[in-house]
Amino acid sequence: MGKLILSLEEFMKTFKPGDKFWHMTSYHGQPTSIEGPITIERFEKDEEWGPKVIYKRESYVSGEMVEDYHFVCSLVNQWHGVFLTEEDAQVYFKERRHAYATDPGLIAEVQKEKELAELLDRA
Repeated sequence: MGKLILSLEEFMKTFKPGDKFWHMTSYHGQPTSIEGPITIERFEKDEEWGPKVIYKRESYVSGEMVEDYHFVCSLVNQWHGVFLTEEDAQVYFKERRHAYATDPGLIAEVQKEKELAELLDRA
């Protein structure tokens, strides 16, 4: 497998405006999909969450291109991951899906995350 980026420092060192990347999405830690390619338009700083990646995507409603963003800290946590190529992202995604389907520790982790989310929803 190619390069997996899991830290804010590595992300900021690796990418600049105009670069493309792919990232894995998850639900309660369990891998759900690969998003990308995302072409970086620019970076902006958020005082609370740190750098965010500004990019354009197709609107779900109008089909026009609209600006959107991801906080870098959300992309590089232990449940996601950023990749330089779609191939690398797909390989990692398949490995993680398999692990979350077969590893009792990871299955328990997903259940714990779901239970915590339910408690927070009720609060």
